[in-house]
Amino acid sequence: MPLTVWAFEAGVETYGAYAVRCLWWAARTYLDEGIYPTRAQLLNRARKNHADTTQHPIVRQTVDAILAMIDATGGTHLRPHLDSLSTSMITISSKE
Repeated sequence: MPLTVWAFEAGVETYGAYAVRCLWWAARTYLDEGIYPTRAQLLNRARKNHADTTQHPIVRQTVDAILAMIDATGGTHLRPHLDSLSTSMITISSKE
């Protein structure tokens, strides 16, 4: 029984990890379309635009990081790094 419990706990994605994954997906789709999203657009496409969600610390931090990276690079060098960065963020957020 303990192994079953461990397997379920190890396989469950936390809300924070799910939200981060959705936000990075939204960023990738906007950049693929050649659009540099606003905060509202990013949250809307990721479906994280509810008041309780936007106040979640990991959601705020992730949106801030995505927008700062887009601003700093103009999006030109950001796309190749999104996959590795989103994986790192999911690992960090799943420890909450």
